[in-house]
Amino acid sequence: SPAGNIPANFPVALAFAPDGRLFWDERAGTIKVWQGGAARVFATVATTQSGERGLLGLALPPSFASNHFVYAMYSEPDGAHQTIMRWTDCGGAGTSPTVIVSGLPGGTTCCHKGGRLAFGPDGFLYATLGDLHSAPNLNAQDPCDPRGKVLRYTPSGAPAGVGCGPNWVSGLRNSFGLAFAPDGTLALTNNGPSGDAGTPCGSCGDEFYLVGKGGGVDYQWPYCWGYTHPFPASNNTCHNLPGPQYSTEGGGRYPQSNPFFVAPTGMTYANGHFLFCAQSPANLFQYVGDRNVVNTGIGGCSLDVKQAPDGALFTSDAGAIYRH
Repeated sequence: SPAGNIPANFPVALAFAPDGRLFWDERAGTIKVWQGGAARVFATVATTQSGERGLLGLALPPSFASNHFVYAMYSEPDGAHQTIMRWTDCGGAGTSPTVIVSGLPGGTTCCHKGGRLAFGPDGFLYATLGDLHSAPNLNAQDPCDPRGKVLRYTPSGAPAGVGCGPNWVSGLRNSFGLAFAPDGTLALTNNGPSGDAGTPCGSCGDEFYLVGKGGGVDYQWPYCWGYTHPFPASNNTCHNLPGPQYSTEGGGRYPQSNPFFVAPTGMTYANGHFLFCAQSPANLFQYVGDRNVVNTGIGGCSLDVKQAPDGALFTSDAGAIYRH
């Protein structure tokens, strides 16, 4: 793995190969790899960076050592669609580009695109897709709509969800972090509402979810936010759906949780814990139990965090990748 910090241009997602090479994607459309002591371009895609769009997700499968596949999720230049692409690594160059999932909605507003990728120990590919600012339409609760979901696919892109198509986890506003423990336990970060859908505060209910094993879990968005606070539009009911394991709660009449963070992002599982970054403060946070999150004080962590095969943690922010 890299011996020190690496300058990078908005490195949204990090991924390590078993041989210690670090792959990362830059939002403007370039995937890079640290190889032979230097950064080199692995592949590029045509994308748009408007709002929360761009080259967003990156993942290597558990079978990378044998098939050399690299996966990425990005916004199409039209801004209205999102795509999952696969390359074959050939000595640090991306070959055989193959679209495995196309036509995912990208919405017409700025934000809530999701875009994270991760492989589970089961060998399936998981992707997050935000609600695309569609809370009033309850798309996150529609079992056959991909918005506000975690999606599950085979490595070749065939839907492998629960019930309808690829849908695996429902009821999310905008999950921009997902990670698996070795035993298959899934965890998510979720960006809570900032005044939309009738919420009473900014940065309301930025959340951590310990999903567990298996699919079909349906969370509360957009009926409720945070620790089961219902909206008037939901007739003051959370429909008996589960809430998060941790919520920041926001301000106003809801006291903020301690520690407080805004917009949790990329995640990993390392040293027996789920770890995640946040836009503010740009520190590494650690989930340690129900309603219990610790700010580790490790900085440079506004976009993603991953652990190298040698045990070092790497985090990223808008300008660099850091070794800890």
